Amino acid sequence: MKSMNVLKHLNLRGKLALIVGWAVASMIFLVALSLGMRWQDLRQEPRTLASDLVEMASGILDRYQKQEQAGALTREQAQKLAIETLRSMRQQELYFVVLDKEQRLLLHAARPELENQPARGGRDAVLPAELLQTALQDGSGFADYEAPRPGAGKPVQKTAYARHFPPWDWVLSTGVYVDELRGDFSATALRETLLTTALALPLFIAFFRLRRSVRTGVNGVLELAN
Repeated sequence: MKSMNVLKHLNLRGKLALIVGWAVASMIFLVALSLGMRWQDLRQEPRTLASDLVEMASGILDRYQKQEQAGALTREQAQKLAIETLRSMRQQELYFVVLDKEQRLLLHAARPELENQPARGGRDAVLPAELLQTALQDGSGFADYEAPRPGAGKPVQKTAYARHFPPWDWVLSTGVYVDELRGDFSATALRETLLTTALALPLFIAFFRLRRSVRTGVNGVLELAN
């Protein structure tokens, strides 16, 4: 009721300003809502990709482990075939890492020179220590951390997923670099902001023209009255 009373006391210019302000505020709200949803999607996409890849790779380990159980392969043969299969699945910056229960690096498809050695710690860690522990204790988990791209020295943001493979007591992991995704979001935010500005600008121009027309009309009526 109070809002209706306020509207009744507004003159024409005030009502025009209210309409334009409401329209612009609505556009800003919709853009903010859209960007918020897009940001949530961008945050989830790397995790979904990493977990899907690890689940697929875990299925490969399971296949070779079943061949071991059936007596078709020895454990050594099954594990070697599994490692080489995962190694061959590398796609540029997407690759698998495998560690055993002693945290010995069995596979690093991007840096094979590190294999068959204890996994490094600190800034050179293949996986964050907390992710490794989470996988061993809870079965699987995610971690966000910084790591350099293959062949690069500067660490960038990365999201990793790790899963424990109990039959061989291995931890299988992969990660997705997310710094470019954040760049994509910034570009999207800029594009949406420019679009909103482009849509709002004609409203402001129309408002000021109408306001000037109303003022001119009122002044003309007053002059005639005098």
